[in-house]
Amino acid sequence: MITEEHIKSKIKGTTYIVMPDGRTTICQLSLANGFSIIGTSSCINANEFNLPIGREIAYKNAFQKVWELEGYLATNNLKPMIELPVIDAIKPAQPTSRWGLKADGTPRAKPGRKPRKARK
Repeated sequence: MITEEHIKSKIKGTTYIVMPDGRTTICQLSLANGFSIIGTSSCINANEFNLPIGREIAYKNAFQKVWELEGYLATNNLKPMIELPVIDAIKPAQPTSRWGLKADGTPRAKPGRKPRKARK
């Protein structure tokens, strides 16, 4: 089972950046395997910017992404990949006439005419 503690154990570093607009906070979570995840938060008005709240929201956003990836990884390890059938060859198209095919798959003759009899 994936728990909050499990996710926290995967995180090896946290970096925060406040963008020059003064409204946006970016949180980068560096994971143990070298991968990093980004979470963001932003407020409508730069005058209402609150650094601790921005960091908290950006962190939660990034943390949720790590949780999703860990869930995918755990599910992938539990279930083998679905094996799809391999198509060896493409079936050739059935011969058709302007008047379609009969139920047995042979071409229909022109309507109103009897098929020609084979000569002996």
